[in-house]
Amino acid sequence: MSADDKLYDWIAAKWFPSGVSKSDGSRIGKLVRDLKVKRATVEMLERAHKNYRQVWPRMPDTPEAVVKHWDRMIAETQLTPTVTYGCSEADREHHRKQCKEDRERKAEREQGEADNWLDSLTMSERSVVYCRMADHVIAKHGLDRIDKIRSDTKLLTLSMWMYEVKDWR
Repeated sequence: MSADDKLYDWIAAKWFPSGVSKSDGSRIGKLVRDLKVKRATVEMLERAHKNYRQVWPRMPDTPEAVVKHWDRMIAETQLTPTVTYGCSEADREHHRKQCKEDRERKAEREQGEADNWLDSLTMSERSVVYCRMADHVIAKHGLDRIDKIRSDTKLLTLSMWMYEVKDWR
């Protein structure tokens, strides 16, 4: 049995346990050709698949994804998973806390940028930006949403900045 056949059989067994249709066979054949160029073996493919599942446990598990990230997945160094199943509750809580702190820092940074941007505008420029942003928000979300934004100065500044500078429409 050739190395190509072994790769084909391993992929078919792993991802197509109910059988390989004609289109599945074409997918597998393309993957085997790509892996052949990279001089892959079944052992390397197993390691790449294991590393892929560790790094991205919630991403779709497809052979194309493993091959797409091949060079990173077969690295000799141990990959550190972002989140792993079976980790302790304390580790998960630490990860959640870290993510929350990152989001808060990003929000503070963006609010600072928005405040600086707004300070640089003249009153007439502010009015123009506000009117354009308000028209968009009313059209997309309704009057109640623009009333909420208008009642909070920081939110209004951030909304205008996101609309005008970040082009979030």
